[in-house]
Amino acid sequence: MDSLVIVDAANVVGSVPDGWWRDRHGAAERLRDALPGFVTDGLPGLVEPPLEMVLVVEGAARAVQSVDGVRVVPAAGSGDDRIVELVAQECRDRDCLVVTADRELRERVQALGARVTGPRAVWGRGAAGTRARRAARRHGVGRPGTRRPRTPWRTGPVRGVTEGAYGLSPCPPAGRGGRAGCATARTRSRRRSRPPSRPRTAPRSRRAD
Repeated sequence: MDSLVIVDAANVVGSVPDGWWRDRHGAAERLRDALPGFVTDGLPGLVEPPLEMVLVVEGAARAVQSVDGVRVVPAAGSGDDRIVELVAQECRDRDCLVVTADRELRERVQALGARVTGPRAVWGRGAAGTRARRAARRHGVGRPGTRRPRTPWRTGPVRGVTEGAYGLSPCPPAGRGGRAGCATARTRSRRRSRPPSRPRTAPRSRRAD
């Protein structure tokens, strides 16, 4: 009998900050579309092919439909409870692997004889997550795990501004001098605010009569 792999959709999707919170349904669909390849190729070092893939969804992702190779199981209540029920019902006589990072859920399914692994096995970084990244890009999402662009440098009364003789003068942005740059700007402002000094002249000598 084929091995059973149960994926905790909410936990796996939430492990990669790729903007999933803006569209939970779409994020679950992207994860679903990345899973069929594992059915024939298996999970290296974990499960040999062929295998049966089950995706447990909850909340706003309950409407996600099954596709060839992936059976989607919606949870009426808690997704963790539904996963425990599946393990108890379908993993009595065959190998079962649960993909989740939830510590409490791991303990519950391990008590029933299932094995566990983290989200990176099917989603995120590493060779195993290549299909997931490609599926995310096909749906208009950048590479999962990429950092947000830096906030443009701004000047104002809150930060990055010093007051000198000519009004407000901005400090150099962070990374290009940092505090030292601001200190330099303050020093220059102080120099500009000082009145120009008069050149000293030697006192005139009185002519003796």
